[in-house]
Amino acid sequence: MLERPDPLLGYRFTGFTLPAREFYRASLGAIEKACARHYGASTGEISAVELERFVRKLAHAQLQPWDGPPQALVYFVLRNDAIDAAYGVPDAYASLQIPYMAHIEPPRPWWRP
Repeated sequence: MLERPDPLLGYRFTGFTLPAREFYRASLGAIEKACARHYGASTGEISAVELERFVRKLAHAQLQPWDGPPQALVYFVLRNDAIDAAYGVPDAYASLQIPYMAHIEPPRPWWRP
């Protein structure tokens, strides 16, 4: 999605001035740096319990030092993107046995490249 000129991600609705690609790269880089500082490993290498603690700290802007966009904004945007990716497409609604009832049906699947 970040390869697109206008990524269909939640960041575009925030009004933050950093270009989307830079925001996501800076955010993900800051997350990995903070995780390495706190746990000595990447987010993919720590336990589920440690990852949950880490995300809670991110959500409450408690990861110090922090070298990225504001933590609360990073959490807000990434959480919304994850929810949208998991539940914002017709297949996800079908898996939950909920009818997909878009206000305006897209002319083509927007979620596929």
